[in-house]
Amino acid sequence: MRQYRAAIWILLIVVPLTALCQNPEPATIAVLKSAENSIYDQAVARFSEGCRARVAVFKMNGSLQTGREQIEAINSGKYRLVLAVGASAALVARERSKHPVVFCAVFSPDRTRLAGSNITGVTLDASVKEQFSALQRMMPGLKSIGVIYDPRVSSELIREARSTSRTLGLRLETREVSSHKEVTWAVRDLVGLVEAQWVIADSTVVNPENLRHMLLTSVENRMPILAFSDAVVREGALASVSSPTEEIGDEAAGLANRILNGQLISTLPIRCSRRAVVFINLKTARSIKLHIPSDVLSAARIGG
Repeated sequence: MRQYRAAIWILLIVVPLTALCQNPEPATIAVLKSAENSIYDQAVARFSEGCRARVAVFKMNGSLQTGREQIEAINSGKYRLVLAVGASAALVARERSKHPVVFCAVFSPDRTRLAGSNITGVTLDASVKEQFSALQRMMPGLKSIGVIYDPRVSSELIREARSTSRTLGLRLETREVSSHKEVTWAVRDLVGLVEAQWVIADSTVVNPENLRHMLLTSVENRMPILAFSDAVVREGALASVSSPTEEIGDEAAGLANRILNGQLISTLPIRCSRRAVVFINLKTARSIKLHIPSDVLSAARIGG
């Protein structure tokens, strides 16, 4: 009997102590995806690896209304954080989420619309200074660069670009558009005025037809394009300075871990990627007869 009672006491004391010593259940994070594509899938996979938390995926399938419905479902769940993948998901989460929001797979022109007290994240592109400095290293003696933009979308980024270009001794030629139909003439207007074109992720400017026209004009007039993404470099732009698409979930995981560990989201401002690297399409460089210094090539990721 004494042995039986002793065994009971051991169970009563040791089992609760064991439970207390075990690691708590990983936090559950809701992932809201703007659409279905391999880049977003990679982002979620890398985020899950880096965040050490269980995730539940909610899909917008390209529909803002579906996104709003998904956020309502998320709000009613016991989630500690929302990962918004893509600009549409980030905008919907910013407007309606009751939980802290971390975004990824978003470019700088969308930063203004995403500012808020309960949201942070990492943009895909590097700072303007990093981008322009990289282009100067690729094109020693570069003096001028042109950009097409919609003031309703990219005014903050262009203000930064104007300030940066003055600091770096560059002349920045800007052309404003209010419709995607105006981009073709704006591209033609830059030919002969600038040595290179900076293509930003402006939703008014960038569509498949306009990108094709800009890439063709680039080759025909030997006017290199500094693009917003390595994906555009693979299509024929000269270069980009951006986060590798396969790594876009990593930095978001770092932010999420800090929030889950107790850091206030208000102390984590939206920022550019710190993992940005230079991508260069060597085939394009040859086509436009541009010689890029060997030390620049050795430090870059090469394609083409």
